[in-house]
Amino acid sequence: MSRPGVFLYKGKPYDFGQLDDNLARVKKTMPPVLAQVAVNHFRDSFRKQGFTDRVLTRWKDRKSHGPKDAGRAIMIKSADLRNSINASTVSFRQTVVTSDKPYAMIHNEGFDGIQKVGSHTRRSSRGKAVRVKAHTRHMVMPQRQFMGNSEVMENEIESVIDRMVISIF
Repeated sequence: MSRPGVFLYKGKPYDFGQLDDNLARVKKTMPPVLAQVAVNHFRDSFRKQGFTDRVLTRWKDRKSHGPKDAGRAIMIKSADLRNSINASTVSFRQTVVTSDKPYAMIHNEGFDGIQKVGSHTRRSSRGKAVRVKAHTRHMVMPQRQFMGNSEVMENEIESVIDRMVISIF
């Protein structure tokens, strides 16, 4: 015989109060956990030097700018771009992962077009300050995707959701 608020399913007792508590806990903890899975997946692109959708697609090598760049990972100089990847919106209905760096989209999607260059001062090879006038230039930036839809990430998210839903019971 069962107590009020408790029911038997396949010979196991389930307490409605405990199920409610577990459901509330999962609804509260699931969004930040899933957001962190996505953030980690996108940041991991910098370690892997490419983006993983179904398989890893490696980034195109950078043009050499002398010995100072030799051996340095692509898109890692200060790690500001990688560290800027964060969840900007986290709720049960929607989670949004973004980067607040203005150049993030150009790297992620690539660019082939005209770029405006403002006037600035440059140092000559002799160390003298030289004024450069504002101008435009044609720029080609290869796509080095680090964020976006990913089958591997979606499978990992589904796995986390399955574990969390099972934990309700």
